[in-house]
Amino acid sequence: MSEIELDGQRYQCNKFPTRQAWHVAIKLLPGADGLWYLMSGQLNEVEDPDTRSRNGFAAIATVMREINPADADFIIDACLDNCRFLSGGQWAPLRAPGSLNGAGIMLQAADSFDVQLRLVWEVLNESMRNFSLEKLRLFQSASPSLQAVA
Repeated sequence: MSEIELDGQRYQCNKFPTRQAWHVAIKLLPGADGLWYLMSGQLNEVEDPDTRSRNGFAAIATVMREINPADADFIIDACLDNCRFLSGGQWAPLRAPGSLNGAGIMLQAADSFDVQLRLVWEVLNESMRNFSLEKLRLFQSASPSLQAVA
């Protein structure tokens, strides 16, 4: 779990349950090259903050370009479902239970591209930082029927 503050609002970003992590990882496979760059730590080695921001955005754009819109919605919703925000001294779910396709955001401040992008990244990083997308990609190439599972 990680806690971050964005625009004065505190958020808690939790790991995916194992089964959900599996489904998200499979849906991320088409964009694995960009995701690998983000998760490998190479981005953190770039010293210039402007270059780091440009490289990070380019890597995220690479990931999103390769993922079909339905899978992107699934990934974003799954990530936001694992976020909570601090309200009145207690943590509350960021999205209403059972909400689909971007609906149900419970906090107006989180209904922005930059906030959601950061929250999605935090959940992915928290959930998959020790996970090898390369191993899953190799497994998938050896077993084409895995595509049907996603």
